[in-house]
Amino acid sequence: MQPEIEHNGVVVSVGERSVDVSMTVDRACEGCKAQAICGMGEQGERMVTVWSDFAAAFAPGEEVVVSMTRAMGVRAVTWCYVMPVLVMLAVLLGGSALGLGEAVTGGGALAAVVLYYFGLWLMRHRIEKVIMFKIRKM
Repeated sequence: MQPEIEHNGVVVSVGERSVDVSMTVDRACEGCKAQAICGMGEQGERMVTVWSDFAAAFAPGEEVVVSMTRAMGVRAVTWCYVMPVLVMLAVLLGGSALGLGEAVTGGGALAAVVLYYFGLWLMRHRIEKVIMFKIRKM
């Protein structure tokens, strides 16, 4: 079993198969070794939608624990941060190798990253099935 990254939160709303949870980063995150993977240390408050067949068991205002495996956290960081940088570098190096001007190469790199994020947005429903949060009552 892989270690999990956990955060406490409060249920904001409950849907038919989803639970919206508000999580506030506290001082405990400052010393956490998984902070780089998790990304929670960068913001004060964060909203997360947790998909669950047992969503009806939760009520707004209820305190819960939201968790995910470290492997899923690494996958999310890779898709959101590492891959766009690699796409940008590939276009920059490719444009330079082809002898394109700096403006064209830079604009192409930015356009490639925008297209990459647009592709992620189009695939968001598939990604939601791969990177899944778990929820439990405190």
